[in-house]
Amino acid sequence: MEKANKKCAKIKQVYENCFRQWYTEEFMKGNVMPGCQDEFDEYKDCVIAVMQNKHVDVGEIPEASNLSATDAASSPSSSSSS
Repeated sequence: MEKANKKCAKIKQVYENCFRQWYTEEFMKGNVMPGCQDEFDEYKDCVIAVMQNKHVDVGEIPEASNLSATDAASSPSSSSSS
């Protein structure tokens, strides 16, 4: 996945910046409506494309195509640093 990290690093940074802004300016003030879905989708699509290019069957990843920014934010791995 190191190559995916390199290929998708800029997209990931855009998503993380958006998420941090949404979290501090919206979520922490009571607006729990999800934000940054477009940025998350772009990052997710990049990672999935890299995996497919490596012949990883993304069908084995539970509901990878249906994952949302809200799901990612609530997953235990989302708190780990990159």
